[in-house]
Amino acid sequence: IPLLWFPSGYMVTGQDAAYPVNIIENFKSRLFTWNGQEPFGRDYSYDMGSVTIHGIESGMMLLGTSLFDAQKFTFIFWFFMMGISMYYCAYSFRKHFPYRYFPLFAAILYSVNFYLLALWRQGAGTTFSAYTALPLIASLYIRALSGELSVVKAGLLISLALFFFNAGGGLSIPLFGGLLIVITTATVYF
Repeated sequence: IPLLWFPSGYMVTGQDAAYPVNIIENFKSRLFTWNGQEPFGRDYSYDMGSVTIHGIESGMMLLGTSLFDAQKFTFIFWFFMMGISMYYCAYSFRKHFPYRYFPLFAAILYSVNFYLLALWRQGAGTTFSAYTALPLIASLYIRALSGELSVVKAGLLISLALFFFNAGGGLSIPLFGGLLIVITTATVYF
């Protein structure tokens, strides 16, 4: 499905797309807190979290793929990570929802919906990262509150999930508003 946005010979760029043309150099600049390549320099300390997001494309380029294929792989990666995250969340509630196809239906509905359509046109990796983190962290948190999972183990797993799916760092904190609402609701409920 993510490849529907890639006509033959085209890639996503422009508008709000965060996909650089020179992926490796962009990734290298993210590894430092100061970027002297921009006029008068630029502070990147707030943006260090984007290393994991830009690392996906950079890793594909280091494997020798073309710019087009690296971008396609990134779209496929985010599409499946959102689906797998929601599948895990829905599957972890199988005691409460014993329907056989519920996790699959939830994963498809979560990954393919109207609200993500505009984001797919620009390939918003930061939003996809937060969108992946929400069901994963919510299910771990609820399992810890209900006693199915130890608090220490849940805390470690949530920290690991937020390390990889951090929505790009400091400027993307508002993307976790939905997660904050889910955690607040779960805390009040339990």
